[in-house]
Amino acid sequence: MNFSGWRRVRRAVTLLAAGVLVTGSAATAAPHAAALAALVLSGNPGLTNAELRTAMTRTALDLGPAGPDARSGHGVIRADLLLKQTGATPQPLVRTGEPTVTPTRGDGDQYLEAGERATVSLPAVNVGDARATGVSVTLSSDDPRVTVTASRPYGAIAAGAGKSKDFTVTLAKDYPVGRPVMLNAKVTFAGALSPTTGRPSVATGQPSDSARTFSYDGPALPIPDGSQEGVSATVDVSDVGFAAGMTFSVDGTECSADPESTTAGISHGYVYDLFGSLTAPDGATALLFLGIGGSGKNLCQVVFDDNAGTRITSATFSQAPFTGSWRPIEPLAPLLASPADGRWTFFVSGAIPGGSGTLRSFSLHFTRYVS
Repeated sequence: MNFSGWRRVRRAVTLLAAGVLVTGSAATAAPHAAALAALVLSGNPGLTNAELRTAMTRTALDLGPAGPDARSGHGVIRADLLLKQTGATPQPLVRTGEPTVTPTRGDGDQYLEAGERATVSLPAVNVGDARATGVSVTLSSDDPRVTVTASRPYGAIAAGAGKSKDFTVTLAKDYPVGRPVMLNAKVTFAGALSPTTGRPSVATGQPSDSARTFSYDGPALPIPDGSQEGVSATVDVSDVGFAAGMTFSVDGTECSADPESTTAGISHGYVYDLFGSLTAPDGATALLFLGIGGSGKNLCQVVFDDNAGTRITSATFSQAPFTGSWRPIEPLAPLLASPADGRWTFFVSGAIPGGSGTLRSFSLHFTRYVS
């Protein structure tokens, strides 16, 4: 099963858990209902939650008494009727991938800057289950300081495969330093799921060696036990503008696995319970950690870095207290689509009862652009 297939299975299980797929009261029916839902979504990934639920209940074989009841729900799901009802046949589904940028007119360096032109190689990937034909991608920009070639034909793309074509992007001389170019992509192809849209981003500007750090200087904050409300702490960032990169650190002066430590950035008796996220001034959020480290204790001098060699999800209890550089669950780069200046919020919660802790210190580290 490819990545796209796994996403559909996850969606089916999520729908089932949320009560969308109502097929009966027996717990043993749940895996079967989820599997059939995933099969439907594999053939018709554009189906909405409401349409999927209606199809499942409408095609179910009713078991007495007539109508939905507490014992048998809507009845037994008929896979043959369900697939026929939803038109779940293999379909192509083409989306854009991450672009590659090569400056072609400018000062000769590897960076796209104001007044320069670049070739942008944009992949189109068929994440569906059938061969895509007649694929075409149209690019545009909402920014009048950006000029982009309009469209390119991609031809046919096999299921699970991708193909790239080159576009030309030109920046006006007054384009802001470091501002990413946000493009509007429209992908058309033969099939019921056409068209799709995307927002590929093109980096601009030359990163400098100039870095700035902003640290939390507020009081230690208790992390409530067994509460999703959690605790939030903020840091105000100024005079950065668009940032070339960033890392986030949970700090500390001395690290130990003592859950009562007063020197760890986050002390907690059961790190697996913790959920941590970072929100940028424009509202964009990245999940840093969730369900990591088993029974390990404390986060101290931990750096979350998109370029770190190891994902935080691989941390084990034997590595506590957790320290060093790790890749966050979700990347930090999307948080830099807008200027970094403003208020950043670090949120931590311990939703599972049985462990408590304290948030004490953390920092945001930004790399700036050459102005």
